[in-house]
Formats: sequence, structure tokens, C-alpha cells
Amino acid sequence: MQYTTVGHRGMAICNPIGSDQLDEVIELLAPTLARNGRAIDIGCGKGELLIRLAERSGCAGLGIDPNPEFIAEARAAAEKRVPGLIQFVEGKAEGHVPSPGSYDVSAVVGATHAYGGTQGTLAALVRTTRPGGYVVLGDGFWRRPPDDAYLEELGATRDELGPLSDLVLGVESAGLEPLQVVVARDADWDRYTWTHLRNLEAHARNHPDDPQAARLWARRKAGRNGYLRAGRDVMGFALIAAKRA
Repeated sequence: MQYTTVGHRGMAICNPIGSDQLDEVIELLAPTLARNGRAIDIGCGKGELLIRLAERSGCAGLGIDPNPEFIAEARAAAEKRVPGLIQFVEGKAEGHVPSPGSYDVSAVVGATHAYGGTQGTLAALVRTTRPGGYVVLGDGFWRRPPDDAYLEELGATRDELGPLSDLVLGVESAGLEPLQVVVARDADWDRYTWTHLRNLEAHARNHPDDPQAARLWARRKAGRNGYLRAGRDVMGFALIAAKRA
């Protein structure tokens, strides 16, 4: 968790989707939330998706994340921008199981591990969303097949992800109608990656006697080298908004 916390310092959006791209999805979702709507984001990070939804529609929201620093930042931002509308809870997904069909919008962005992978996540989101409501999935995909060296650097397996087409078809197979797909652009990936790496470098430099900081520094170098050698052309990330029948 420390690697994630340090790496995302200063970021409101804890993934490589651009701010304008997130707003595209917000504009699609907001009308369904306009009258006493409710949204949930599981693995919400710093809560930016929920906060923007509340700013646009006035909806209520619930954000759940196991990272206490992220939750503290989310609460502070929500209190400033949309006071009284969003509740943020520190915890894991399995500790907070919503009633079936209890939300107009349900989201998991960059946290599919909480449900054992993409298909388990989609099944959980469908259960949570009312008929006619929306599901938002943010997940990775392979832009081209990864080589063995990159998989080792990433700590991933080849079958962990598939191409974007498989990701969209998986959304459809869960009984959802994809309405919008936005894919992280190269410039946003670069901004996200290098900000992440600068944060880790600064932490290691400012804590030279901390063995944890040294470990983060080693991960920083491996991450940079993997990104430069292959990751920029291999890893993709998409945000998909889909409607439940």
C-alpha cells in the first residue's frame, strides 16, 4: 500500500485516464442521477469520480477503499466541493456488500482484483446496479502481446489481460450494453507514469535511512525501465460505461 500511496501523491485521478475523458463519462452518467440518484465506487481511490458526479448531478454517493490516506483525501475534497453528499468508508469490498439493485451507477476503476478479476467485478457491479442504471469499469488491456521480460518486470501473467476487444465483449457478456469507451492516451500515460516515478524518487531521496524507501526506489527503477523498454507500447487502460438492461 505504501508504494501506491507514495506514487499517487498529488494526483486526484489515480489512473492514466485524462481529466477531460473522465468528464466525458460523467456527462453520460449524470442525467440518470439527477433525481435523488445514488452512486457507488468500490476501490474509489481519492473519490474523484464520485465527487465529479455529485458536482454535476447533486447525487449521493458511497466510496469504499482500503487505503486510509486516500480516504482522508477523498473526505477532505468532498467536504470542500460537495459537502454532505458523499460518504467515504475505509475498507475492502467484501466488508461492504450493497443490496441488489440499490445504486443507479456502480463503478470499479483499476480495482478489479477486489473481486478476483474482470468477470467477477462485472458480476458484482451488475448485482449492485438497478435495472436501467449504469456500470463503470476501468481496467487494463494489452495493446500488443507482452514479452516474457515485461511480464516479469510487471509481476503479471500473459492471460491476466487481453486485447481491448475482449474487454468490451466481456462487458457485453455480463448482460450490459457498452455506451462509451475511453482509452488512456499516450500523453496521459506519460504524465501519470512520470509523476508516479518522481514521487517515489523524492520519497527515497528524503528518507535515505528508511529500508522501505530503498525498496520503493528499487521498484521505481524497475518500473521506469519496464515502461521505457516495452510498457508504453504494451499496456493500455480503458474506462467503459455500460447500461444495465
